[in-house]
Amino acid sequence: MLFRSKLMQRFFVTLLIIISMIFVTVYFYSVPVIKKKVFEIERNSSAIALNSVFSLANKMYADTKKYRSQALESHKKRLRTVVDLADSFFESAVTEARHNGLSENQARRVAFEQLRSFKYGDNDYIWIADQNGILLSHPDPRYQGKDTATVQTNDGSTAIRAVIDLALSQGEGFYQYKWNRLDSEKPLDKVSFVKNFPQKGFVIGSGVYLDDLDADIERIRNEALIELREGIKEIKIASTGYLFVFDASTNMLIHPNANIAGKNFLTLTNPVTGNSIAEDLIQVANTGQELYYKWDRPDDPGNYSYEKLSLVRYLPGFDWYICSSVYVDELRSSAELLTERIITIAVIALFVALLLMLLFSQWITQPIKRLADTAVRVSEGELSAKSGIRRNDEVGLLAHTFDTMVERLRDSIKNLDSKVEQRTHALAEKNQQLIIASESMASAKEALAQSEQRQRQILDALPAQIAYLDTSLNILFVNRVFADTFQQDKARMINKPLQEIIGDECFQRIQKQIRTALNGQQTAGEYTEHHQQRQIICKRTLIPCFNPDRKVNGILILTFDITTEKDAERQLNEAQRMNAVGQMAGGLAHDFNNLLTIILGNLHSVGDRYAEDDQLQHYLEPAIRATRRGADITSRLLSFSRRQPLSPTLIDIGQMLRDSVELLSSSLPDNITVSIHNTPSCLQPFADPGRLEDALVNIVFNARDAMPEGGEISFTTQSIEVA
Repeated sequence: MLFRSKLMQRFFVTLLIIISMIFVTVYFYSVPVIKKKVFEIERNSSAIALNSVFSLANKMYADTKKYRSQALESHKKRLRTVVDLADSFFESAVTEARHNGLSENQARRVAFEQLRSFKYGDNDYIWIADQNGILLSHPDPRYQGKDTATVQTNDGSTAIRAVIDLALSQGEGFYQYKWNRLDSEKPLDKVSFVKNFPQKGFVIGSGVYLDDLDADIERIRNEALIELREGIKEIKIASTGYLFVFDASTNMLIHPNANIAGKNFLTLTNPVTGNSIAEDLIQVANTGQELYYKWDRPDDPGNYSYEKLSLVRYLPGFDWYICSSVYVDELRSSAELLTERIITIAVIALFVALLLMLLFSQWITQPIKRLADTAVRVSEGELSAKSGIRRNDEVGLLAHTFDTMVERLRDSIKNLDSKVEQRTHALAEKNQQLIIASESMASAKEALAQSEQRQRQILDALPAQIAYLDTSLNILFVNRVFADTFQQDKARMINKPLQEIIGDECFQRIQKQIRTALNGQQTAGEYTEHHQQRQIICKRTLIPCFNPDRKVNGILILTFDITTEKDAERQLNEAQRMNAVGQMAGGLAHDFNNLLTIILGNLHSVGDRYAEDDQLQHYLEPAIRATRRGADITSRLLSFSRRQPLSPTLIDIGQMLRDSVELLSSSLPDNITVSIHNTPSCLQPFADPGRLEDALVNIVFNARDAMPEGGEISFTTQSIEVA
């Protein structure tokens, strides 16, 4: 009944064709563009995530290079300090050897020998060569005393001789060459600081092996990898897309699949090309092209039929390949979802339009034309266009519905753009947070490294043995002096029991102090030990360390060498005793001299009174000589006590020798004979007789002590002319 009118039928058919054309035009013009744009946006999000992680990794590598440069400069400063310390030690050692009575050459040899055992750092050492290239001091006995012109490295070069020649011409400098460690034959890259000391006639050198720096760089690289792995966990691409990292040896460093992470995936094949998937990824690195391949899904393992796209960027510094991976159907899912919604809206609009045409065809001719015009504008991309029809009837409703459809389409596109922008902004914020966190960690690491370096240098420079123990008596820290005293490497002493390091005997001596310190009381004690063929006196102090609960959680051991102080104290005591003896001897000698004066006076009076009695004179003369001899002894005692001044006079040296021999004969053993060879001379020395006789007595007694098996002591007087 509705289609009886030909006009209505034609109108209906015509309107149906127009609406269908509008629908088809909107679909084929808008939907492919929308799908393409959404697909590109999802692909760009993958590239953005990849570039963010690549920038983070690249900055980590830059920080690593900066750390290596700073570490090398720090080692160079330490090498300068070590060479200057070696020079200072040489000066002090030579001065001490001279004071001990050694000649200049002997003193220099002693100093060179002591410097051979000078170690620091990771078994690093110093060496000394003269101006002709002869090694005067080197810890390796294979090179000690050798001509550096004959010492060759594995490649046949005379690196040490060349370095010495440069130092002689330049004064000082840093030089790099290959040389083996003391405990190895393998040549390694080494940087040495060599300084010429022309006034001493030698050069001093010391170096550091670059593989020590490379070990620190490898550690930092591993830390960067751990940090990067944590950052990548937070990044998602589409629904199940992800980022992964592998190195040039195709070892998978980071991958969300535990079956692949940490393994070599060179043998995994790309079903599309038949090549190794690792080789295909390497070929597209930094080309800007995506690798197309097929892979399985987590929910469908083993079925390598799902299409994937991967972007790859190569980081030369770490030798890493950073890749993004996303399933193609996930990239298309958003576009397909939007397309379905557009089709749904279009179908609904078409249904409404057909219904209105059937019911109100006579009223919609003109409005339909306007709607057609509006549809054309929309098909041309003007999504803000509206029909402008305002009616209360079905035509108005149709126009309003069409306008609503276009507005919803526009809102949907805006909503999609907004979501894409929000997601891009969130990724950018996450990337910025990762960069800030990386910079903060790098600054903290650098500050901590500098602080630890300063503390180690201060503790190593202290002239004391320092060690820190936990409550189980395991060593947690030692300084260089402690390690050198027990001739062990600092690093190898850490976490070892104290008893194993210092020995059972020394440990037994300090057990009581340790128990006192563990009870929370500071204790100190002195002990003696032999070090470098001499006996030294040390003072050991044990200081307990407490946690916030005031419980002992460690012990600090400080040991000082107080040998010099003890020697000074002993010498002071001996001087005080000698002073007391001198004072006592002076007093006794003075009193005894007064008594001898009275006796001598009485003997002279008796001799004068009984001068005619020859028998009495025979007995008086020995008594007078003995009394005078006693007066001479008291005179010496007074001289010893510094109470009597020197009394020089002309001496008959021959008579003095005869009197002295007669006096000493009874004090010498029978197996020692004394003879005098006196050359007649009119010359007489001018000296204190008592002091000269004391000197002769001391000479005889020293000779007696030097001849326990007996012998002959001979005195000879002779005049000698000195030109």
